[in-house]
Amino acid sequence: MALYSYPTPLHVLYSQKDTRGFRQLLDARQQSNGPHSGAGGSSLPRSWGVSSLGPVGNEVNARDGFGRTLLHIAAASLDGWAPEWVRICLAQKGIDVNLQDPENAWSALHRALYVGNLHAVRLLMERADTDLKSKDHEDFTPWDVYNLTVDGTYPDFEAPYGTMLYTWGVNRNFTLGLGDGDDRTYPEPINLARLTPPSNATGSARFDTIGVSSIVMAKLHTGIVTSEARANVRLCGFGSGGRLGAGSHTQYSFAPLKDFAHTVTALALGQDHTLALTSSGEVYSWGLGRFAQLGYIIDKDDKGAADSEQVQYSPKKVVGSLKGKEVRGIAACKTASAAWTREGLYTWGTNAGQLGYDRHTVPTQVSPRKVTAVTQGVIDAALAENAMCVLLESQDVLCFWNGIHFKINFPAQKFKSESSVYRPPQAIVKVMINKLVVCENAFVALSTFGDVFFFTLPDPGNVDNDSEKFTLKPQRIWATRCAESMAKDVGVGADGTVLLCTATGHVFSRQRNQKLANDSRRSLPGQGAPPGPGNLKSFKFHRVPWLQRVIKVSANSTGAFGAIAVDAVPKRLDLTGPTLGEQLVQGLPHFKQVAGSRATSDSDVQSPMSLSSDNISPVPVTDEDDDDGPSETFELMAASQVVEAYLQLEEDKLAQVTKVEPMPARHLWGADVSIEVAGCTIYAHQAILAARSTVLKDALAGKGYTGSEVAIALSKNAKGPLTKLNIRLLTRPSTVMQELQDLPLVFHPLSVLLLLQYLYSDTIPSIWDRLVGERLLGRYPKLKLHASRLRAEVSTLARALGLSALEAFMSAATYARRTPTPTLIRDMSRLFASSQGREAKYDMVLQLKDRQVHCHSAVLRTRSPFFASMFDDEDWMADRWSNEHVVQIDMRHLTWEVMEPVCAYIYEDKGLELLDNIVRNTVDDYIDYVCHVMAVASELLLDKLMLVCSSVILRHVNLYNIPSLLADAAHLSAKPLLNSLCGYLAMNLESVMESRLLDDMPRDLLGKVGEYIRSLQAERSPVARSGILIEEAMKTNMDWSSMEDFPQPIQRSWKKMVKPSPKLSPINPLSPRISPLIKPLMSPPANKNTHFKSPPLVIPDDGGIFAMDEDVETSRIPPMSLDTPASSQPASPLPIPNRAPVWKGKSLQAHQKADMRSIMAEEATSNGRYLPTGVGSAPKGQGFPAYAPLLPAKGLGVSPSPSRTPSGVSVSSTTGPSTSTPSTPQLRLAGRPLTQRSPSGAQPPATSGSHLPTPTMGTRQPAFKGPALGPIITPVRATPSDSTSRRRNQDAWTSGGPLLSTSPPSAGPSSGNLSFLAIQQEQKEALLAGTKAPKKPSLLEIQEQERTKKLEEQASREETAFIQWWAQEEERMRRGAGRGIPLTEGPDGGRSQRRGKGRGKGETTEGGRGGHGGRGGRRGGAAREKGKCQSQATVGA
Repeated sequence: MALYSYPTPLHVLYSQKDTRGFRQLLDARQQSNGPHSGAGGSSLPRSWGVSSLGPVGNEVNARDGFGRTLLHIAAASLDGWAPEWVRICLAQKGIDVNLQDPENAWSALHRALYVGNLHAVRLLMERADTDLKSKDHEDFTPWDVYNLTVDGTYPDFEAPYGTMLYTWGVNRNFTLGLGDGDDRTYPEPINLARLTPPSNATGSARFDTIGVSSIVMAKLHTGIVTSEARANVRLCGFGSGGRLGAGSHTQYSFAPLKDFAHTVTALALGQDHTLALTSSGEVYSWGLGRFAQLGYIIDKDDKGAADSEQVQYSPKKVVGSLKGKEVRGIAACKTASAAWTREGLYTWGTNAGQLGYDRHTVPTQVSPRKVTAVTQGVIDAALAENAMCVLLESQDVLCFWNGIHFKINFPAQKFKSESSVYRPPQAIVKVMINKLVVCENAFVALSTFGDVFFFTLPDPGNVDNDSEKFTLKPQRIWATRCAESMAKDVGVGADGTVLLCTATGHVFSRQRNQKLANDSRRSLPGQGAPPGPGNLKSFKFHRVPWLQRVIKVSANSTGAFGAIAVDAVPKRLDLTGPTLGEQLVQGLPHFKQVAGSRATSDSDVQSPMSLSSDNISPVPVTDEDDDDGPSETFELMAASQVVEAYLQLEEDKLAQVTKVEPMPARHLWGADVSIEVAGCTIYAHQAILAARSTVLKDALAGKGYTGSEVAIALSKNAKGPLTKLNIRLLTRPSTVMQELQDLPLVFHPLSVLLLLQYLYSDTIPSIWDRLVGERLLGRYPKLKLHASRLRAEVSTLARALGLSALEAFMSAATYARRTPTPTLIRDMSRLFASSQGREAKYDMVLQLKDRQVHCHSAVLRTRSPFFASMFDDEDWMADRWSNEHVVQIDMRHLTWEVMEPVCAYIYEDKGLELLDNIVRNTVDDYIDYVCHVMAVASELLLDKLMLVCSSVILRHVNLYNIPSLLADAAHLSAKPLLNSLCGYLAMNLESVMESRLLDDMPRDLLGKVGEYIRSLQAERSPVARSGILIEEAMKTNMDWSSMEDFPQPIQRSWKKMVKPSPKLSPINPLSPRISPLIKPLMSPPANKNTHFKSPPLVIPDDGGIFAMDEDVETSRIPPMSLDTPASSQPASPLPIPNRAPVWKGKSLQAHQKADMRSIMAEEATSNGRYLPTGVGSAPKGQGFPAYAPLLPAKGLGVSPSPSRTPSGVSVSSTTGPSTSTPSTPQLRLAGRPLTQRSPSGAQPPATSGSHLPTPTMGTRQPAFKGPALGPIITPVRATPSDSTSRRRNQDAWTSGGPLLSTSPPSAGPSSGNLSFLAIQQEQKEALLAGTKAPKKPSLLEIQEQERTKKLEEQASREETAFIQWWAQEEERMRRGAGRGIPLTEGPDGGRSQRRGKGRGKGETTEGGRGGHGGRGGRRGGAAREKGKCQSQATVGA
């Protein structure tokens, strides 16, 4: 297809985002190229390149200057409106979705996948004609291009086992393992879940899948090696002969081998027997041993052997020469077996010259025998009934055939020039083989470069006796062209069928070419060798659909195939977040108070926040401490937090002492107990204190504690809602320094703060440590720190409160950089369990659907932001506490089954083990349950619990549940899970899109997936996709680009490209009912502040392919000068395109519509004749051809609203005084000045307005007698004027009868108006008058002049046609007058005419839609005769 330097109309409309115009243009092209359109009927200008547009299909497939079609551009666009353009293009008939651009040979699918436009990809994949195998200049398919842009799309060939197993093909001997005997055309996955899950397995462990490390297929059975620790062999197929083990006959699906608990690393299958290699290097065999291929003599006394046949049902170890040796590999065929160790190769079975020793001397070898010809280590071996190929450690291949052995030489890759700059490794290094496979007599070798070689060895009986002259020539059937096309694994079947997988994870099958097989010329002389396994032309590789990420393949001689794929691993989520202790300690009121009173910006240490947050800056230390680890930094932050709380208490100490009234419980963050220590009031929560220490629990219950060192009791004079607890120090330990013995017997507030730090978080900062103390003193100079006192007091409190873990920590010799034994989770779990049995106090009740759950507000408000915001609003909570200080929360939409793990997380801080005790029958039910738990976590704003649930879900994600999981993650706003699922989908996008799994995905969710994929593409290619180079180039060449004149797309008037339809266009039902030939005349209001506003370009939705009458092309409206005030400038009519004008003029007058009857009445008045009084205004619907209906005059006049008139005709009426003679509307043709005359030569007074004549009330009008003949109006030529536009129309005519005067134009709605062309002409004349030298007209001016000339010529022709019509009417009226036909039938007839419809059918004239006959009222005149005579009140209606 030819390329054009200018954009096509469709490209222009796309750049302007004009979808409606785009649709209209395509519909118009379809109509113009329909079967009824002639070859020469195209109305397209030559500048549009008609040959490039052609039919509709070619129009959509047109290319721009870069060779891109509109589908190419839209598919590569990421704008929100681009998918709609793709959908429009694909809906067109003749669209070619597989067109390739000339630059890269990329199709629309190539471009859409490269930019990550999933909307366009889904639309393209929905079409059956989209070619997924189209290749670009580098032999990359569309999905190859995509896989190169995202990491992780290729499988990991180093994986120890695969996660998915696929089989397909012929299931003749039930070798597919699919549970039935039906064949499969396409690959079908096999469920690798545990066949018999352990009874005690719960949670995710119950649904763990089993990996597959290898698959081996033989003629009668198939075996796989799984990832299980023991008994990891699965077999299926035809079981007669013991090949499937003991007690197995036929297995339709894979079943474990009975009575074999070893760990198997490799399998080798013959037709009738099976070999297994264990992890310890031992070889086991079982099956039918009629060819001595089992490696031992079957003992009939063996329990696993048959009595009458040579069948070994249970696996038996192969010994002999292999005893004590570690076997590294095994091979088998129908008649023999082989095994190799580090020292050499061993074979046994029926010898046909392929076992490595003389077949005549040793025709059968029962036990393993070493092959002396192999003197080095063996990597691999392929054994057939008549040949054996051995791969040595030197990468050489030895072939044993017909009693001889020889080295196989594989051809190297050929390149054109030896002097090329780059020489690939294939050209300078010999071909090295890394794998050998065989099926019957066909061998396949896989090289380290990814090339595949095929060769066959004939039957020894079919060759000459001199076999030493036999030459083997392997043929390369697969050549690596790039790293992505490198073959990684290979399998071979019967009749030359080869199965291989590439580095991209795709599978290709080599099958016979059907075209050549059906071609009779293939056997003619000179046409080459006949088709066969070694003939390259008779075979062709085909990609196996719906298989990706394959790492191993296999095949057998009956046509069965197998493949192992490794699934992508979704990104694991980091379970970061605050622990239970970290959140509880932040609920202490003194830490909350510090956070509210001191801004974090004024201090280097952020307080109080989550101690595990990454945004906490450590306390400044000296240079010698820069090497502190995370644990030292954490301890410094915790110590600084406690010290800041202590300093805040000291500042508030005086205020607390002098306060008369007790402090209210408001703004204490749920604290319900206060501890008085050394004049300081420290607030805490009773529930946590009681849960951590039984001594404190008894004290809060009213049971005081008095020990040898500490006394704890409730304050007796406590007032207010808070409980006050006094902790007094009775004696000091003797171990304290002497200078501290004289201090008062009170606890230091820091000691109590450190105790609360431990009770809430299970950790305590070692403030008494020398390094920590020095840094704190450097940070807080006013701090008086006595390290030994604090340590002694904390130890005393630990002994008194029964905190054994804290006591052991404090009494240890080395206490720094250690933490006490955790006991917080144990105590909080007991607290929750005891509160359910009402053994412990609680202040919250969660009303679930099936039970009530007792909780504690102190715990829930620190763990859940949802409850924190609820309890912090104390005004809202004030009326919701009961008398027992318990609040009930209605959560009946939840059940205890879903809420139980949530409570376990809140109180016990469980992680991934949270959902391990859940038992479900299927993995889908289990995932649904986890999603319900995550929904509760989302509702309660438990972010860490959502991460836990997301991590559990990611264990069971696969290709089939990824769409539903994405929808759930988006609904629950689980962004980490959503991103991980999007990453998994990005790595498996090819499989998902080919399987059509995203067809029902919502558009917004698909857009989110596309955004994440584009972010992965940007990470892979940050420079190419970031636009950095373009920005730098634009900055560097900014001066040059500013001087260049880059052309912009210009939208041509595509409406002129369409051939006019022979039929009239339908009128929009929502628009006024006007004729397409009528040009409405509307005058805007006379307001000097009102500016002309162009009507918008609106294309109607009524299905028409041409522009309707109400359509306006704004581009065709020339500029209008608005400098003249509205009072002095006549109001111009609204410029509307004239589709088929009847008359064309330069000035128009706004008149009321008139009909033939009005003209006759006016003429009669001027001649002294009057019509009867019964005749009023013209009947509705009667008048000039194609006129719009008239508004009947009632009363004194009609509404001054604008009226529609024919294009080029202006009809106006003048109203005189009530006593004057009624005036008749004057008819004036456009293009001529109006000559004003009256019968008497006097000029009547001019009046404004558009009222109809009103007779004087009570004045009898003279009756008209005689035939009602109209005036004889003879067209005469008018005097030429000086106007240029008037001189062009010399054939225009004016009425030869007496002309009445009209009112001068005014600014009112009914004033005379100049036409748009007249205004334009005046502006042009003014412009020409103001210029000094003639100016070369522009292209727009030339086009406007040509358009005006054509319109004037058309108007001239229409005027001539009107003159002829007028003459015909005069003749008709004369004939009617001669026959004495009356014009009316009296008053009743007039009323009948007013009630009549006035419609009729007739022939169409050039002037408009004509008609003969009309339909009057029930008592009408001649018009009621069903059109038999012509209606006198309707002409051409």
